[in-house]
Amino acid sequence: MANQGCSYRKSMIIGFTMSGAVILMALWFNIAGLMNLIAETTLGWLLALLMWIVNGVVFGLLQIALDRVGMGDDDDDDHHGGRRIRDLEADHSVVRVPVDKPRGPF
Repeated sequence: MANQGCSYRKSMIIGFTMSGAVILMALWFNIAGLMNLIAETTLGWLLALLMWIVNGVVFGLLQIALDRVGMGDDDDDDHHGGRRIRDLEADHSVVRVPVDKPRGPF
């Protein structure tokens, strides 16, 4: 199982790269005045660093989750689910039930 999918480290690198791209685009387009906030305050670099770290963790964990979802066993063609019991399938035969007296509409 160790050779299937991405490793934790690779997924986190992808996540932090995506986070950096999102943060740079948000700064470049000055979304919600973020570039002005970072440039004009003394601890603006700390805000950018924290945003990069938090978004990197979120994107990295999302990358891991998407990687694990895509790890289905495709080489097992003869098994299609759980054990199927043929006796429990619907039997569509007609069964006549004798009625002593006809019932009313209610």
